[in-house]
Amino acid sequence: MNDQTKNFLKDQILSEYKRNVTNHSKPYEVIVECVSFKIIPPHVMSPRYSLASRFMAEVVCETDFSGLDVLDMGTGCGIQGVFAHRNGAKSVLGVDINPYAVKN
Repeated sequence: MNDQTKNFLKDQILSEYKRNVTNHSKPYEVIVECVSFKIIPPHVMSPRYSLASRFMAEVVCETDFSGLDVLDMGTGCGIQGVFAHRNGAKSVLGVDINPYAVKN
């Protein structure tokens, strides 16, 4: 795949994500692995539309964090931290520069 095609696909994916995110004007719920997350649009990435969030949640769900302290940098809606806790983390600290994510 050449660079022009890669850039085109990246632009299409970002455009689709932005279009989906801006469809929401009020906070909404997303359920992942039986856990409910409140999303505050358009400022917090939603695992509903973010393949990266869903992929990382799957990786975290398959990881044993027993007895570990976990730092979730750029926590967003907190999905990775929640699943790290469910998989045995001793403690989880979610940090984000985005005030909407912190409120989330």
